[in-house]
Amino acid sequence: MLKNSIGQFDPKIKTKTLTASPNVLEGLAYIRQRNEELVEALDHSVERFEQLLAFYQADAYSS
Repeated sequence: MLKNSIGQFDPKIKTKTLTASPNVLEGLAYIRQRNEELVEALDHSVERFEQLLAFYQADAYSS
């Protein structure tokens, strides 16, 4: 942190920009890809659950 014009430390004033190593960037890319795969799998599971729920509800109403 740097001091502002009246001598107080100001957390909004940054002293440097953070950089990430290639390994960190590769790790983040892997995590993003895996998250997308998990979201797709979850979406599929939700769709299947909704189909089964509709089937069982229809079966319950018909009997």
